[in-house]
Amino acid sequence: MNGTPRTLNRCLLFVIGLLAMALGAVAMAGALVPAIAQQWSALSNAASTWVEDTLPTAPVGSTSTSWWTLGLIVVLLVVALLCLRWMIAQGGGRASTVTERTTPTDQHGWGGTTAVTARFAEDVLKTAFKEDPQILSDAVGARRTRRHTGLKVSLQAKKGASPASITQSANRALAELDAALGVQVPVLVRIRTGLRTAVGGADRVS
Repeated sequence: MNGTPRTLNRCLLFVIGLLAMALGAVAMAGALVPAIAQQWSALSNAASTWVEDTLPTAPVGSTSTSWWTLGLIVVLLVVALLCLRWMIAQGGGRASTVTERTTPTDQHGWGGTTAVTARFAEDVLKTAFKEDPQILSDAVGARRTRRHTGLKVSLQAKKGASPASITQSANRALAELDAALGVQVPVLVRIRTGLRTAVGGADRVS
């Protein structure tokens, strides 16, 4: 539940994984098969020769610097900025408020915007979760997406606890929060039981 496109993330990870596997396979093959090592060495020498012959063809004025070198630096900077933007987006999406309600100014001059902070929602849910002995720990955070702001709730269950029972406890806690806020907030609930993770409250995610 953040502002980062999930499909783009998965595609990038898939491509990076394929490249890493390909490089690893080539390195292993070069170490085990002498013919492949010789072929790789020949390709490396050919590439080095091509670079040495190409760089002098586009000098910057009377200097020894090549436009090809400057172009490569620009491309690397653009790639670095895109990677930095992607990394920032991974940690982004956090919100300090859960919901806001604006009341028009009446004839007496009363009106304005009322904002409910994420800390308030966190306190309400944590207080409700403490009543369930099957829940070891919990974490609540507000996340902002392109369309709305929602809550991400992570619950750590005791060993042998029933995820269904904890889901019911989570639904009751969310009902209390809805009553306190006067509005239903989108929520993603994750229940962890040891190495397994169950996702609950799917009807609250939009």
